[in-house]
This record gives sequence, structure tokens and C-alpha cells, in this order.
Amino acid sequence: MPGAVALRPQTLEHLAHGWDLARATGRKALFDEATVERETEFAHRVTAQLPPGPGAPFAPARTAPEDASALDRLAALLGRDVTG
Repeated sequence: MPGAVALRPQTLEHLAHGWDLARATGRKALFDEATVERETEFAHRVTAQLPPGPGAPFAPARTAPEDASALDRLAALLGRDVTG
């Protein structure tokens, strides 16, 4: 597998878990907006191909508020509750 292909899921993991840690500690996650947008497009493609239900790597997508940040929209796509 080419390195660039292997890097995509890792980047997505870092963004998602960085969001988790920032939310858990009451801080703001600071990631490059262009990277977040690019990985959100990747996540849309990946999640559309995954079967739902038990064993799925992500919870079902949630809706993000209209004014949500790019990172919050990504987190919602990956099943995180971004409203709380």
C-alpha cells in the first residue's frame, strides 16, 4: 500500500481523537482547516461504504449545527455529539 494511502486513515484517526481529547478537557482542538476539510471528504467516501451496526468503526452520523466548525462537522459525521 502506498504511504499516501495508508496515511489517510491515520490522519482521520488523529483528527477524530484529537477532537475527543479537546472536548474531554474543555479545550479547543487546533487543526489546519484545509486538512480537516480534505479528511472530511475522505470520511464521507469511507463511511458510505461501511456496513452499519455492531462492529462498525464509527457510530451513525449525527447532524452538526449550521454554524459548526469544520472539525465539529467531521466529528458529527463520525458519530460524535457535537451539540453538548
